[in-house]
Amino acid sequence: MANEVFQVIPPRSFVVFSTALILGLIALTAYVWLITVDNVRYITLSITLIILAICAYFFIVAPYQTSIVLNDQIEVIAPPYAHESISKDVVLKSYVADIGRDENLRPVLRVGGTSFGSYKVGWFKLKNGKTALIVATQSRVVCFELKDKIVMISPNDFERFVNAPKVRSYLD
Repeated sequence: MANEVFQVIPPRSFVVFSTALILGLIALTAYVWLITVDNVRYITLSITLIILAICAYFFIVAPYQTSIVLNDQIEVIAPPYAHESISKDVVLKSYVADIGRDENLRPVLRVGGTSFGSYKVGWFKLKNGKTALIVATQSRVVCFELKDKIVMISPNDFERFVNAPKVRSYLD
């Protein structure tokens, strides 16, 4: 069986925000370069460049590497937050839900990840107290309840994902 890949690409507003943030950090780096002198210049420049590199990775590189791969399992790839493989035998329950409407499944605390409107990637604490890995571009998600966590998935092409035979076999 060939692998089927579903992308989880952030919305345009996230891209605009990220670009503005990176440009602001570049401007800050230039400003630091201009106002400092001698060894202090190189130390502060090094620190701001490290911060710039980290932000560039988290806001520009990592979001475009996030995907869902359907092979013999459902593989959730969300660098740097998670890389989970979900086999059918570890899933206790699976269903389609709306985390915007279902009060118990609403994320209340981001433990580690990115959240920008309905775009969420990473680990979250839910209102029901459970921990969830959420990789979603909208509020409608496919939920996979496992023993110790819930995995919620909603790639860009949600309808194609839900109707994929591999996902259907988990939901039936």
